[in-house]
Amino acid sequence: FKKTTLPPQQHDFNFEFINLPPDRQDLLDPALLAYERDKLNAVWTIFNPVRYWHGLFNVPVDHYTKISSPFGTRRSYDGGPFTSYHEGTDFAIPAGTPVYAPADGVVVVAELLTVRGNAIVIDHGWGVFSGLYHLQSFNVSVGQVVHQGDLVALSDNTGLSTGAHLHWDIRIRGLNVNALEFTQHAYP
Repeated sequence: FKKTTLPPQQHDFNFEFINLPPDRQDLLDPALLAYERDKLNAVWTIFNPVRYWHGLFNVPVDHYTKISSPFGTRRSYDGGPFTSYHEGTDFAIPAGTPVYAPADGVVVVAELLTVRGNAIVIDHGWGVFSGLYHLQSFNVSVGQVVHQGDLVALSDNTGLSTGAHLHWDIRIRGLNVNALEFTQHAYP
């Protein structure tokens, strides 16, 4: 990427109270969260000098009921303090909805994770990664080249989730950005 300086912008982020079912409350264990974050940081911080994507990214589902949780939403779990924010965008969709590659890339993670559930991470090159989480099943494997629009998975309600949906996030060199920005602006 060409180095640019962006002026700070004011944003009003939403907040939400999430009540977890009893069988998922253990997923908030700080040790589980840290272990999974460390495991994924080892992937997200790799810089691949090959750029696979071109132009705009696509939203990874054809249709969704609504955006059930936007990027940056402050979160309180089970009545606790607002200690986290939503790192991606959640699309409310029925379990079993097809999920597609938002842009060209290489699959670097396709496995069951404790917190994110069944997960796929796609390396788009230049330090840009898409994460697709809470999936039912995978149609891809690690090392597989995918093209924008390829079927990669089906949606579900796995991991730290209260209902069927798709969580999509984008990270650049490990830092979260609003994935929807990539569907509206073509970056370099």
